[in-house]
Amino acid sequence: MPLEEYRRGVEGSREAISGLRFEIQELLVDDETQQVAARLQITGTPVAEFAGARPNGKAVKFHEHCMYRFDKGKIALVWATMELDAYRRQLEERPERRKSSMLGIN
Repeated sequence: MPLEEYRRGVEGSREAISGLRFEIQELLVDDETQQVAARLQITGTPVAEFAGARPNGKAVKFHEHCMYRFDKGKIALVWATMELDAYRRQLEERPERRKSSMLGIN
C-alpha cells in the first residue's frame, strides 16, 4: 500500500486505541534491495471501535508483520498484515466461568 494509506491506518488506530505502542520484536534489513521486514508487538487499551470490535476496558496485545520498501532513504511502499483475529478475541464478551463448589474446579 502507498505510505499515505498506511499512515492513515496508523492514525486511525491511534484514535481507537489509547496508549498505542509499537515494539519492534524482529527486524530484518536487506541493504541491496532497500527493504526492511519487521514484526511489531502492538499494545494499548481500545477506547473506540476498531477492526469491527468494540472496546471492553481491557488492554490488548497483538502483532503486525510489515515489509517496507525504501527509495532514496524514505519509505516508498508498505506491506502489512495485523493479527486482527487475536485483537478481536481479546475484546469478545464471554460469560464468567463458574467454579464448581463440589469439585473445586472451573
